[in-house]
Amino acid sequence: MMQAFLNGDNSFNSSLDTLERKINSTFSTFEQVDWSEKKFLHDDANYKNAKALWHTATMKHFLDTSDKNFNLHTTIIEELIYLIKNISNRLGIPKDRNIQNHYLSVALFDTLPKLKNHIGMIRGFTTGILTKQQISKEDKKLFLKIYLLANAELNTLQLSMHHYLKQTNIPKLERSILQSSKTIELFMQRTESLVLHTDSLAQPVKSFFKEATQTIGEISKLHDDILNHFQNDLKNRMDAAESKIILVALGLTSMVLFAGLLGLAFYQSVSRPLQELQNGVYAITHGNYSPLKVDTKDELATIALAFNTMAAEIRKQLSFLQWYKTALDSSSLVSKTDPEGNITYVNELLLHATGYSEKELIGKRYKTLLHPEMPEELFRQMREAIRDKKIWNGELKTRTKNGTELITETTIIPILDDKNQIKEYVAVHSDITELIKSKEKIQNMLYFDTLTGLPNRARLLEDLKKEKGYAIIIVNIDDFRLVNDFYGYEAGNKMLQDMALWISNFAQGHYAVYRLPSDEFALVSFESREARKVIDFARAMTEYIEKHTISYNGSDIPILIKAGVALLRDDKDVGRILINADTAIKEAKQHLEKIIFYNESRFAKEAYKRNMEWIKKIKTAIAEDRIVPFFQPIYNNRTNKIDKYEALVRLIDTDGSVISPFHFLDIAKKAKLYTDITRIMIEKSFQVFARRNEELSVNISTQDILDADLVAFLIEKIKGYKMQNRINCECSDTDQATLNNRIVFELTESEEVENYDETIRFIKKIKECGGKMAIDDFGTGYSNFVYILNMGINYLKIDGSLIKTILTDDKSLTLVKAIVGFTRELGIKTIAEFVSDAELQKKVEEIGIDYSQGYYIDKPLPQEKLPPPIGS
Repeated sequence: MMQAFLNGDNSFNSSLDTLERKINSTFSTFEQVDWSEKKFLHDDANYKNAKALWHTATMKHFLDTSDKNFNLHTTIIEELIYLIKNISNRLGIPKDRNIQNHYLSVALFDTLPKLKNHIGMIRGFTTGILTKQQISKEDKKLFLKIYLLANAELNTLQLSMHHYLKQTNIPKLERSILQSSKTIELFMQRTESLVLHTDSLAQPVKSFFKEATQTIGEISKLHDDILNHFQNDLKNRMDAAESKIILVALGLTSMVLFAGLLGLAFYQSVSRPLQELQNGVYAITHGNYSPLKVDTKDELATIALAFNTMAAEIRKQLSFLQWYKTALDSSSLVSKTDPEGNITYVNELLLHATGYSEKELIGKRYKTLLHPEMPEELFRQMREAIRDKKIWNGELKTRTKNGTELITETTIIPILDDKNQIKEYVAVHSDITELIKSKEKIQNMLYFDTLTGLPNRARLLEDLKKEKGYAIIIVNIDDFRLVNDFYGYEAGNKMLQDMALWISNFAQGHYAVYRLPSDEFALVSFESREARKVIDFARAMTEYIEKHTISYNGSDIPILIKAGVALLRDDKDVGRILINADTAIKEAKQHLEKIIFYNESRFAKEAYKRNMEWIKKIKTAIAEDRIVPFFQPIYNNRTNKIDKYEALVRLIDTDGSVISPFHFLDIAKKAKLYTDITRIMIEKSFQVFARRNEELSVNISTQDILDADLVAFLIEKIKGYKMQNRINCECSDTDQATLNNRIVFELTESEEVENYDETIRFIKKIKECGGKMAIDDFGTGYSNFVYILNMGINYLKIDGSLIKTILTDDKSLTLVKAIVGFTRELGIKTIAEFVSDAELQKKVEEIGIDYSQGYYIDKPLPQEKLPPPIGS
């Protein structure tokens, strides 16, 4: 048509004029919509160029040759293509930001930032130690905690990337991950050896700091490699979507501009489909992805089909992204802020958790949500990290509308545009308030006696570590067991509660009061006092308490007490003052004296004589093979069967009487005979259970664990004995299972673990042999959750002092329920000790404790009185 017009044929004038008016109208419509909607076309260079060129391409401005006109039309098409791309970008046509692989996102947004943070902490902590050239026991414990956290994150990273690379097969990224992992592992191994396993801190500070900094740089490089892969993947997806838009736009503009060249005969068949395509492009920029309806069967139908395919793909990806958003909004508290820190979005869960409305938060500074108690330094570190385009992860304390605190594990991610500039920040919060408070509650309950509310022995030991105790008075109730036997446990509990009240009232803040196990209390002075004044105080307190009686069920129960007193005479007594007071109260009970003041020379002679008699008795018993195991059954509350036994040591006296370990084990430890007893117990217990099929528990102490010869003996015995395992299976004589899968070692929790490294190494050796580990007497001793969790134990035995009071004391019941709850979450089985009657057993089962042990189940039995094995 254009060529005919240039040759002087005026028959097309009317048609061309109509098309020109339509195109002019389209420009006007664009401008009207633009001014009413987004207002950005008026300064767009591509739009201005396209409009100016169009005015030169009308009939009255046609050039004299078709080549020049074709070039002019081509330029117009190019400008319109760029214009449509700009419109798409500015109107925010959604691009595929979907993180298609969960493992990649875990590594990028969670694991690597945490790992880098932990390695940084190790660098700073170890540099300090090397600078001081000394390391304390507490330093080692703290370093081990940081090291275990870093090691856990490294394992998580390796596992995540293994799964991701298994699906994607990217050799370059795989090599980068393997190299970085090896560098990090070598650094952590060298640092662990430097801090925990050498006596001299020989490495120069600068050398270590340089190596640590290089390791942190390796983590940053790995993060960059993964991030580049992540960004390239997003760019490829975005380019594919833009290509589809450009293809449709090219077809649209080409058809519009060349419509005048096709002739009047094709006008009706082309104009309407082009208008449909034009409307479709306009609709897609406004979020409407409805398919086009084109009835033609020519090239326009192909274009329309491509357009519909593109629209369907965009709808699919948008739906995918919407589901991701829904999943995130349904499980996390989410907020967004602009680069200046003003809140631009909050989801419903965050509004519900904080109590604010959307109007109250939008436009406010993000810092207004944070609790005033949150350290300013933490907020500064967070701000610096995200402004440096890094992902920040940490624990934040938020203030709700009603003033309460909300504790969250928070990850803040900077969102960058195509020019690598920060567009906004997205914060994802996980509410951990109840978790933190539950841990604090359990920790607090483990340091306080649930019956009296007084701090317990564990807290006393902690306090004596932090501060010198200048005087300690231990008070014991006479014949307390008779009160329990005659009047019942409720009367005994009331006596202990009244005693706690009377002692606290009398002390009046001059002495700190503690509840010790059974029927004893301790009063501690953290100020220096004269011996005479301490004795006078103890005597006056005794008289004051014995004036009272316990009123119970119409009876007035008299109360008599004894007291043992010890003073701190010099610094060498700091670690022994509690032992000295305990020795004094034992002497008071033995000699029936009211108050005994610890006298080292007097007690030393008496204790020496008594100890020598016991040492002789123990040595003779070992020589004459009178150290034997008794076995107490452990009842499975799920299967209602006895499938475990605990081996308990007994000494058979020359007259045949059975002596409890209470009388001789402590002396055996001091006389270096304890490991000999342990060897005997292992040898004899294994021999008995080599012919049985139940699980066997054997007690082991920290002293045993630190004896390398004993550990080697133990491993040899585990591997050497064969024990046929008939539990839930049938085994032939040739298909035997070894003892190891049915042996449990019980570590007493009341013994404070001095060397956690050695303990964890011992547990690792036992588990490599297939054995299991248990914590005994949980709830009475050191109660350090961090180390217990890191030990990887299988069973936790709840101490009888807690179990026997769950029927009468709500605090004991609450604590036991809390212990059962957190062990169940960790996959640890629980065992209740001291189950003495049917009512207590019923309560134990209601709480959900897995196993029961105590005289209600059965007392400890000698080998010859054991029932036949299960299934025999």
